[in-house]
Parts: sequence; C-alpha cells; structure tokens
Amino acid sequence: AGISICANAATAADAGAILYMGRTKASSNGNTNVVSENDLIGRISFQGADGSELVEAAAIRVDVDGAPGANDMPGRIEFHTTSDGSSGATERMRIDSSGRVGIGTTSPEMQDGNANPVVHLFAASSPVEFRAQRNDGADAFFTARSQELSIGTNTNHRVEFRTDDTERMR
Repeated sequence: AGISICANAATAADAGAILYMGRTKASSNGNTNVVSENDLIGRISFQGADGSELVEAAAIRVDVDGAPGANDMPGRIEFHTTSDGSSGATERMRIDSSGRVGIGTTSPEMQDGNANPVVHLFAASSPVEFRAQRNDGADAFFTARSQELSIGTNTNHRVEFRTDDTERMR
C-alpha cells in the first residue's frame, strides 16, 4: 500500500506537491481559533502488529514551540522511538523553533549557523561519552569522557581521552 502525491509543474521551481497537516482550536469548520504553546499540530505514527494489535514503534511530532501571533507560528519537530520491552515511544531528538538540535534532551543547545555552536549530549548520570568505534562493536578508537570527581563539598570535572578503552590523556 502507498500514497503518491505528484505535482506536474514544468515552470515554477516551488510548485512541488504539498501535504498539509493543520490544527485550530475551533469547534466548527471554517473557524481558525489560535493554537497555544505545546499544542500538537501533527503526528506521523509508525506501528507494527504484535500479534493482537498495532503498537507504535516510532513517531514524528510537530508541536507549537512558543506563543503564536499574526503570521507567526513557532514550531518544533520531535523524533520518538520505543525501546525494546517498553509500551510507549520516548522523545529521542528535537529540533526547536530556534534551530537548536538536542539528542536525549528536550532543552537543546546546538544551533545551526551559530558562531559558537554547542553539541549537547545529555545523560541522566555521568559519564557522558563521545565514541568513535568500529561498526562491529569492537574496540573504540577514540573516547572522550566527562567525569565528575567529588572532593569534599566541591565537584571537579575532567575530560578523559582514551584509545582501546585505556585512558591516555586527561
């Protein structure tokens, strides 16, 4: 099964096919009552049969990401996946209305085009790692790991550089 949308327009460069998904807060057709921050505008749900029903494996959502105004509709895109053994999808990545991208966080800090971009990798506990590894899961070629060292009431942070999971520089 499939859906095909095709636009035959030989002259206009921006005359491609468009699929509209929209939302108002109206209770009747034709009204355009304004939506609010965090309102869901549209969702694409990917589901598979578990033997008794269709269950969501992943979803792409678009939500209002700020206060709408006249000709102003801030939006964000969220990517959700379902972990093995889980009954529902969890947000894994977000692109907010400022163009910031976050993986594992709902408060992203990386912004496309920013003079000083930041990649924000979030983990509920330390350490956070950036790892270059072979695709067969064998030894890591490079790991940068943030660690917290608690000494008395002070918490110090360090970054370790590792090869083959052995610390080489700090």
